[in-house]
Amino acid sequence: MIFQSFQPGPPLDQYVRDYVYYRDYRPDHKIDRLVPDGSVSLLIALNDDPQYLFDNVTLEPVKKFQHSWLSGMQETFLTISSGSEVEMIVVSFLPGGCFPFVGMPVTELRNQVIETSVVFGREIEDLRERLGATTTEFYFQIITSWLLAKLYRAETISPVIRFGIDKISSMPSKAAIAEIVDRSGYSSKQFIHLFKSQVGVTPKSFQRISRFNKILFEIFGKNSLNWIGLADDFGYYDQSHFIKDFRNFSGINPELYLSSKGAYMHYVPIR
Repeated sequence: MIFQSFQPGPPLDQYVRDYVYYRDYRPDHKIDRLVPDGSVSLLIALNDDPQYLFDNVTLEPVKKFQHSWLSGMQETFLTISSGSEVEMIVVSFLPGGCFPFVGMPVTELRNQVIETSVVFGREIEDLRERLGATTTEFYFQIITSWLLAKLYRAETISPVIRFGIDKISSMPSKAAIAEIVDRSGYSSKQFIHLFKSQVGVTPKSFQRISRFNKILFEIFGKNSLNWIGLADDFGYYDQSHFIKDFRNFSGINPELYLSSKGAYMHYVPIR
């Protein structure tokens, strides 16, 4: 497998978590469970092998994607193709980071996976053609130029919302949303509306997603844990509330996640 990642410099580092390019990935399974990672992702396939979104229960295909697609902020898991044989570039945006680039309220992408032409029109296919006409060493440079051109024409994320994102992300189990709203100078209704528009979900939902990801980081790579202590550390009333929240995001309980997880924190092999 060929795998390359890149973190862009300023000003894109305020909006983009990273770019990833991979090909020749040949896992021994065909379907993955993708749990929420708190980002919006742009995926560009450089070959024509179709990838699928599956029903979470029946595992029957419900959507086929072939060239490029956009995955919005997710509040529960997706069941997707494992990426076998595909040649792919993935741009993962930081929370709120995709807002300047899509030209629409990000809440419209909430819990959605859509064809990129719906958002970007013909220009995304032009970008894909440019990538296909060059070599791997220029992929990230081309993506960077495309994003910068869009950024300079765009409305940027509100400083108030950026403050809210940073505050919630840093202390998701303790962040008092009411205090953040009070410091913002907006009414609660105004702040929630703006947050949803620029981040994609409500502040409360984002807080839960952020906490879930901190828990994943804490438990990934470990074989045994003090679940009661972990639940307490992350602000849950008791272990049952922690397990329920974990299951809402991943479809499985924490112990099954540990025994089922693959090589990547947000992916659980299904079959």
